Amino acid sequence: MAYTEREQIIINLGKQYMPAKFLANLGNDADARILAFALLVLSDINFIPPMTAWTFEDCPVGILPILAFGLQYFATMFLQANYSLNDFSYSDASLTLSIDRVGKMSPVLQSLMQQYTNMAKNIKTSMTLKIAGKPRPLMTRGYTSLIGQYMSALYPGSSNYMQ
Repeated sequence: MAYTEREQIIINLGKQYMPAKFLANLGNDADARILAFALLVLSDINFIPPMTAWTFEDCPVGILPILAFGLQYFATMFLQANYSLNDFSYSDASLTLSIDRVGKMSPVLQSLMQQYTNMAKNIKTSMTLKIAGKPRPLMTRGYTSLIGQYMSALYPGSSNYMQ
């Protein structure tokens, strides 16, 4: 399959960030799966206020590393879901056999999720509106207090504008 230049950049970044064992688990269609995970990430970022409609071709270049990092999160999540179908525990008298890859991946997945969420929110909260030459924080619910404090520290009086 032929990919656009931007899609190929995303695929290459994904391959650089992804652990070799995870990449091997993606199989022959690894490139298509990497793009599918990246599309989930981009959709997720698009729905963080302020809503955007970015595609791979028109998203800001600064989002590409977040796409690559976020696809690690989604790849890990789907790999963990796959493992949950195969992990088991067996006990017979004094012999116990347990395969629990899901339990070992949970802390890693939680850490990836937290970092990815912070990165995705940070890219959106860093977007400010410039009205009459003055930066104003985005007045969307959930951001007014956090961004207002940040903007007040950088630009005194900017959080007073609720337009």
